Amino acid sequence: MKTIKVLSCLLIFLFVSSVVYSQGVKTYKNLKYNYKMTIPNNWEVEEKPSSKNAETVTFTDLDGYKMTIISKVDKSLPKTANDLDPGTMYSAFSKDYKGANFVESDYAEIDNNLALYCKYTYPEDGKEYSIVRYHIVKSNILYTIQIEAVTDNFEYFENLSRGYIFSFSIANVTAPNAFRSETLNFRIVFPDGWKIRNEVTRIGAESSEGANIYIEINENEDYKGYSANDLRAEELIEVLRTQHGDAEVIERNYTTLDNYRTLYVKYSFSAKVSGKTEKFILVDFYIIRGYTMYIIHGLAPLSIFESVREKIFTSIETFQFLDDTNY
Repeated sequence: MKTIKVLSCLLIFLFVSSVVYSQGVKTYKNLKYNYKMTIPNNWEVEEKPSSKNAETVTFTDLDGYKMTIISKVDKSLPKTANDLDPGTMYSAFSKDYKGANFVESDYAEIDNNLALYCKYTYPEDGKEYSIVRYHIVKSNILYTIQIEAVTDNFEYFENLSRGYIFSFSIANVTAPNAFRSETLNFRIVFPDGWKIRNEVTRIGAESSEGANIYIEINENEDYKGYSANDLRAEELIEVLRTQHGDAEVIERNYTTLDNYRTLYVKYSFSAKVSGKTEKFILVDFYIIRGYTMYIIHGLAPLSIFESVREKIFTSIETFQFLDDTNY
């Protein structure tokens, strides 16, 4: 297996459960309506009216099964799907699908958002089709995730697509600490109340207690053709030890961020702050993309790490690349 030596300087600034998908999937991103979803590699994607304004996105598999996501801005929408009326949704549905029948409705939770579940049938060309729609309301947008198939095959497709439906995730771009950089090609939501630092030497946020999250970006042609699989914690710790001789690796494993293979390493080390030696915990997430390495750092004194751990991990999990192509 190939290995690569990390060229990162691992700058440490001391201020005074991911799902892993198997191979064969990709992430579709809709930057206009701020959502993403994991889909199979072989699903065809059609965006209307255009890729820059993909209000309606249809995914079609090789057997003709269809999944569609419709995004509509409507300032008169209720705050959550709990206040959507199934009867009203059925009336709107029956205008597009003549002879439609209402089957059932219920509620589900997708990406920590309540979703109204509605199931219908309708006739076409001598066959009966079934459709399920999940309706989510977020920031004056109604997101509708729809799956459709001939009724005889619908249960199979519903079971097949369920995992992809529940990978649907809406970026909280309206959050007070949402950060986006077109130049650096990423966005992230930092914890509420943390001070954002957007400087030449670092981009991140820090808490009043001394915890911080920051993103390090290193470009080098030597990274081309490599991935996080080629990184070794044994080499990374040596880089850290050039600054902190007692640095140790506590945990290491592979995960995904934005559907990219990511090496996660947790370290401990000592450092002097204001003349006092303190123990610190550092969690690093390494991604190699083309000839660029992204390292998302989470750092806190050992004394407060457990109290801020969830905020750090939740923030890092919102990290997402901004590409001209959505998938």
